[in-house]
Amino acid sequence: MNNLSAALAYASKGWKVFPCQKNKQPLVGSRGFKDATLNETIIRQWWLENQEYSIGIACGPESGIWVLDVDLPDGPQTIKLWKDQGLTLPETLCQKTGGGGNQYFFAWNGREIRNSSKKIGPGIDIRGNGGYVIVPPSGHPSGNVYVWIKKTQPVQAPDWLHNLIETARDRQPEAAPGRSTRYGEAALTKEIMELSRSTEGSRNESLNTSAYSLGQLIGGGELDQGQVESMLLGVALGLGLKQKESRATINSGILSGMQSPRKNPHQEEYIVDLGDQSNQSNQSNYYTEQAAKVSTGNQEVINSGEKVIIGNQLSDEESQNKPYNLAAHIKEWITNSTGSFTNDQIDREFCLKDRKDKTNRAKILSIYKEKKVIRKDRCIKGKWYVIDTQVEWVDLNKADETPFPVKLPFDLHNLVSVPAHGIVVLAGSSNAGKTAFILNTLRINMEQPYDKVYLMSEMSDGEYKSRISRFEDPLNLWQENIKAASKSYDFDGIIQHHNPDGLTCIDYLEEVDGEYFKIPSSIRDIYDALGNGVAIIAIQKKANSTWGAGGEATRQKPRLYITLDLLCVMESDDKRIIYCALKLDKVKVSIKGNMEGKELHFRIDSGAHLSVVMDWTYSSKVNRKKCIKEYLGEEGGSLYSFNTIDGIMVTLNERDYNTWSRKYTSFDLDKELERVSGYSIGHPWLKKKNWFFQLGAHLDKKEKEE
Repeated sequence: MNNLSAALAYASKGWKVFPCQKNKQPLVGSRGFKDATLNETIIRQWWLENQEYSIGIACGPESGIWVLDVDLPDGPQTIKLWKDQGLTLPETLCQKTGGGGNQYFFAWNGREIRNSSKKIGPGIDIRGNGGYVIVPPSGHPSGNVYVWIKKTQPVQAPDWLHNLIETARDRQPEAAPGRSTRYGEAALTKEIMELSRSTEGSRNESLNTSAYSLGQLIGGGELDQGQVESMLLGVALGLGLKQKESRATINSGILSGMQSPRKNPHQEEYIVDLGDQSNQSNQSNYYTEQAAKVSTGNQEVINSGEKVIIGNQLSDEESQNKPYNLAAHIKEWITNSTGSFTNDQIDREFCLKDRKDKTNRAKILSIYKEKKVIRKDRCIKGKWYVIDTQVEWVDLNKADETPFPVKLPFDLHNLVSVPAHGIVVLAGSSNAGKTAFILNTLRINMEQPYDKVYLMSEMSDGEYKSRISRFEDPLNLWQENIKAASKSYDFDGIIQHHNPDGLTCIDYLEEVDGEYFKIPSSIRDIYDALGNGVAIIAIQKKANSTWGAGGEATRQKPRLYITLDLLCVMESDDKRIIYCALKLDKVKVSIKGNMEGKELHFRIDSGAHLSVVMDWTYSSKVNRKKCIKEYLGEEGGSLYSFNTIDGIMVTLNERDYNTWSRKYTSFDLDKELERVSGYSIGHPWLKKKNWFFQLGAHLDKKEKEE
């Protein structure tokens, strides 16, 4: 069964499907997996474009399934531990993933199942409402394929598994970054300072100890897990530890610590300020009456003038089982929040389970609604919006118009201006020169007085060393002026703690599991982390598409948006030359004329050196196909060029052409080569490694036909 037939079969079962790349990245619209459908016409259109597209299934109530994902190497051990405790999984639909793990499919029974990672055990992920999985016969980047190992109807999960998921969700609420208590923040600061003093030989042990200690506070609701992971990793890298081993140590320590939750042992008295009511005489009695009814635990809120003082009268048993001083905690939680929240989030955050607690919560939110601290959603019941009243007014006497002093390749800095606290996005297709552009940017800014940081998500330390060696600069020049690190996530944390006012180059920003719709939010997070510095962010882009991964929304925050496209590649035994197009898709401030919409063509020699082959021209006036032919002709001896399925342009040299012209005499060789060359632009079929022999076989066949 091919992928199209399989996709139609899954849709007939009521499973919403959508096409993906082998790396699990959705290939539909800006909404990603949310565009999954049961429509047969749309499904046929998708897979008729490419029969090899992987098949994604949207999980959740609409498809009627959720998935327990057991990853290697830790997942099977967790399943064994459950089995030893008498907790066994029922016989249900199960597949072996391309990565070697197992995925168990369960029927949706109305209980809320959300995505989570390793919350119910090491190596165990949940794919629920808002998630998706890849299914057979899809391929995997490793070369393996997804296969069914237990073909049966999905059954409902046992109660113990549902309870385990719900318990883990309550124990580890999904708090927004920075949702830490004052007690947790103080403990985090102390732990980070202690860890930063670690010496060689004790660094990894100290990292594990700190992760365990802070993991206890995460489990107790005192710290946000993402914040802790980011700060620990930043210190670990600063101490010289490798990213991979650091992440493993941090994850292990935090997970172990969370099994023994720890909270603030000291309870404080909180005062909730309900604001000045002097001008609200008609409402004053209302607030007093409502506040007097709000209870926290076994106490009553006592009115005292303009403030409501909440005493601390919980018993030891109550203080261990539920939040104390609830009104004050909710006020602090709202104050530290932005955007929206729901009643369910409040209930999970503070473990409010019985009717009394939830009634209490409703009264507290009602007070803050009347005080215009929050407002209700007009359409969605139980949803609230935080009213942000904080604003920093512009002082024109202090406003600084000076652009950030960054130099860019091709003297681009003399044509456009990049402001301080600015973002530059570099959206490029594969092999289009993103890394070469960034390394050249770092190189020409070495003498600048600010810090320069290079965060690479793909290259190893050895690859980085090899790449910069091609510039033939002394390596100590790079070592002394550029701080480089392997990093693939939490870039905003690194910038905030290590380089808010310098130049940070991110090569490149990606999202796991194909959740590329999150990229615009990640760009915003990086922007918020900047002080007076600038971040150059590379993102992936499909060839000849307008926007990078994440869609048009990636264009909103940058002051300069650059796209890079691969034009052609010239390869021989002794050299490799890449020709690329650089287009300015968004320029907020042009220095000389309007630069937006202009493009420049350049070549990359030895993977490092850049040189212009076509100066700035409005993109609408550029015929790229014609340019490609000209660039291929520059190298001499090349007569015909062919586009391969690998995206590489190969050429037939004069020597081989002369050999073929003597061999093939029964037909017009030039006419046939011209036809095949033109056809390969829109329908590539030759392979990079053996294109010459494929083309020769084609000509042999034509010779016989003639």
